[in-house]
Order: sequence, then C-alpha cells, then structure tokens
Amino acid sequence: MAPLDRFGQYLVQHVHDAAIEEFDRTAAGQYKTDRHQYLQKILDELSPEQKSVVRECVRRAAGVSLCQLAAALTVSFDFDDGIKMIVDGVNVAEEADKRESLKYEPYGLDGWGAKYSKFPEGWLKS
Repeated sequence: MAPLDRFGQYLVQHVHDAAIEEFDRTAAGQYKTDRHQYLQKILDELSPEQKSVVRECVRRAAGVSLCQLAAALTVSFDFDDGIKMIVDGVNVAEEADKRESLKYEPYGLDGWGAKYSKFPEGWLKS
C-alpha cells in the first residue's frame, strides 16, 4: 500500500471510525464506568430519531477533525514550519501536494473514506 493511502487508512480507522464506534457502544449501553453510565442514561431517554441525529453529529465531527488535521499538515508543508507526517519515509503532505492537497484525500468514490471506512456514507460526496 502506498504511504499516502496507508496514512489515510490509519486516520479513517483510528479517528473517524473509532469515534462512531465509541458512540455506538455507548448508545448500546456497553460500558460500566461512571462517565459512560451518565451518557448512556441520557442517550436511553432519547428517541431513535434523536439518537440518529446525535450519531450523525458525531460522524460529521469526526470527519471534520480528520480533514482539519489533513489541512493543517498541508499548511505546515506549504510554509515549511517543521511539522511533518512521515509514512515509510514519505512526507504524506508533500506526496498529496502533487495531486492537489491532503485535505481532499478523504472524499469521493476513490477517497480514503470510501475505501477504508466502516461507515463510508458521508465520504462519498466531494
């Protein structure tokens, strides 16, 4: 797998998908900690439609966070301010810059979200 795709797969799985899975486990009442019990109690009081809206907010926030990180790495590369993400010896922002920008990599039918996410529905729009 190319370094840029490896980076994208890692971000999608460990940022985007992990956030949605955390919500799903919390909403399903799978945790025993006080912190989770509190949230689970509140979520239990919501209708299925309301839970769906909250889940969509979590999904969008996770996607925005991933894209903001990618955009910040692109800006860092553009201004050479010393922050780099190196995968297999390749600066992923530099590699993405050849195609346009790292911040656009998650989107579209060939983007990281569509290729690597367990929840690709929000990534398919460019």
